[in-house]
Formats: sequence, structure tokens, C-alpha cells
Amino acid sequence: MQETAGNCAFCGEDNVATLEFHHIQGKDIPDPHNPNNLIYVCKNCHGRITAGDITKSEVLLKKRTLKHFGNMQEKENRTSHAINISGSVVQGTIANEIHYHGQKKPSLHFNPPIGAIATDLYKKNYLKYLIDLYHEYASAEKGDSFKYPVFYQTIKRCFGAKWDMIPIEQFDDVCNYVQTRIDKTIRGKIQKARNEKNYSNFTEFREKYQKKKN
Repeated sequence: MQETAGNCAFCGEDNVATLEFHHIQGKDIPDPHNPNNLIYVCKNCHGRITAGDITKSEVLLKKRTLKHFGNMQEKENRTSHAINISGSVVQGTIANEIHYHGQKKPSLHFNPPIGAIATDLYKKNYLKYLIDLYHEYASAEKGDSFKYPVFYQTIKRCFGAKWDMIPIEQFDDVCNYVQTRIDKTIRGKIQKARNEKNYSNFTEFREKYQKKKN
């Protein structure tokens, strides 16, 4: 709960009645309720994980990010809160009573500028998929020394804007850049040598999610 600031790790839902713990590696392992095997999610995202819409690699990546950096977005958008828990805690599940005090700062929402990658949902999601994949491959070889925000900063330096605010005309260039970085990781090189794909191309990605939507 502290890792996610009391919200769903994926969508940010903060209604306690909908929140629960997902066992990342399942319950058939030694000490399944260890905090390292738990991630705090809402019922909707929990169902998406079970259905495979949120992949296990995405869950592991999210857990690692939360463990090292916490919920950075929530830290920016929320004041400090006091959480008082009473009642017994059984095998790592949520306490019987939660008293949640404090006020949210008003959230600021803005539409992305016309012509940015963020205006095209499929292109935005595909680029995020590639970035997450790079994080997964690179963090596996660098371990605790790997810093997730660094790659976002690298993209910003190369293209002059935050990854989803880059002009859509440069979409192919940004994708090629991230794909090249994936291919240069140790895992990327091994899989490429075995003629195994490191990632789906944009057409494959879009068709996959169009089928899910239908």
C-alpha cells in the first residue's frame, strides 16, 4: 500500500473498497504473502492481469519501479496523508479497518498538443510498449543499478520533447531508436542470434489490440 500511495498500481483508483492484493508469482510458492510477491491493484486491473491484458512482465516491471521509486505520479499530485490501521492483519491481507485522512490536490488535466504522438492512442501505446520492453531487458542485466527515469530523459534529449509529446511525424524514428536499444541489450542480442523476435512491429501490435477491443 505504501508503494502505491494507497492507490491501484496501474490505473490510480483510490476507492479502498475496490482495492486488493495480487500475488505476482501465485500462491503456490514458499511464503506467497511476502510483500515482494504482492502488488496493490483494483478489482478491474486485477481482472485484466488474470486475463492477460496486463502481462506478467508488465506487472514485474511495475513492481520493480514501485519498489525503487514509489508511485512518483501520486507523490506529485497528492499531499501527505496519515493512515491509521486497526484490527488484525492475517497473512498479508488488508487490515480490517482503514481510516484515511487528508485531501487530494486538484488534478490538472490537459489535452496533448495537436500532432503529438499522444494524440494517437495506438501509436502512444506501441511506443510505451517498446519503452517498457527496453526497461525489462536492460534492468535484467543491470540489476539494482538500473534507473528507469534515465531512458525517458535520454529520449527527451534525443528528440527534444517528452516521449509522448514528440511530433507524430517522428514516430517511426523514435520507434527505431528504442528498438535499436532493445536489440543492443544482452537478451536482445541473444534472441536476435536465435532468430527470435525481440518485439512486435506496429502493425502486429495494432491488430492484436484491435482484436481484443472487438
